[in-house]
Amino acid sequence: MNRISLEEFKNNIDLIIEHGLDEETLICDGEKILFALVPPSKRLEKEWESYFGTLPKEAYDNNDIERE
Repeated sequence: MNRISLEEFKNNIDLIIEHGLDEETLICDGEKILFALVPPSKRLEKEWESYFGTLPKEAYDNNDIERE
């Protein structure tokens, strides 16, 4: 998880959004967290865990594997 200042986010928004597709990023103003960029796979993982508890990574990962 990365912490980035609001000023840095404004100056490098394209790069930070691209990086945010792989890793969770917190956008901060001083010590205050304004918002978080959460990758789709992490968001999906948190949603499924809220429904069913802990799931194995194979259940939500984007890898092309065979599932039984």
